[in-house]
Amino acid sequence: MRVLSSDHVLRLGEVPARTVIIGGGAIGCEFASYLADVGSRVTVLEALPGILPGVDPEAAAIVGRLFKRRRITVHTGASVEGATTGEDGVVVRATVDAAPLEVEADVVVVSIGRTPRTAGIGLEGSGVVVDPRGHIEVDAAMRTAVPGVYAVGDVVDSPALAHVAFAEAMVAVRERRRAYTAEDLREQAEHAARVEDRLPQEADRDDLCRIRAKGNEELCHRRSEEHTSELQSLRHLVCRLLLEK
Repeated sequence: MRVLSSDHVLRLGEVPARTVIIGGGAIGCEFASYLADVGSRVTVLEALPGILPGVDPEAAAIVGRLFKRRRITVHTGASVEGATTGEDGVVVRATVDAAPLEVEADVVVVSIGRTPRTAGIGLEGSGVVVDPRGHIEVDAAMRTAVPGVYAVGDVVDSPALAHVAFAEAMVAVRERRRAYTAEDLREQAEHAARVEDRLPQEADRDDLCRIRAKGNEELCHRRSEEHTSELQSLRHLVCRLLLEK
């Protein structure tokens, strides 16, 4: 297979000698950096005037300079017209600044966004509004047109990134908690009481307190380890950028 999606890149069995990446957004630049690190000669084709559209221009310019130092070729304002595959590789045809461009590569990675898979999942006739591109329409609180139904992540029209989906979920949860009525809270209290009634009779209050304390301690320890790992990764990234400068 010569033409790949970002999913296929993660399953490559060997490093391609030459790679063309169509799309200079966050995912395209991430794979450009990764493939260059492992030894591939990378060319990025971006249709817009600059890479990383939507990112702070100063940050995008820094990434552009780092790419140049690492010999990652970037063509902006590139209109890709097609590709021809063969036994020895693939040739990508594009137009850059009104001039034709052909780039030979072993593989092409297409990174120009994704289409949400919302068809056939039961939304038809539900009242949830889906736009022509397949995104579920939501307001600023991630509420759909159906009361009590929220949508977050790749199914809504926002950057398809994990941290964005996480933030959207937090917004939806907070909004839902604010929307609780007295009746909702009363039902939750009754449900909690029913759960407590079903607990083993031999487990007295002290035992339950010890079990809960142990669970909280393990959770805090796990979160502390995750936080430490994230800090280490951030330090490594900062050190690497400083060394490259």
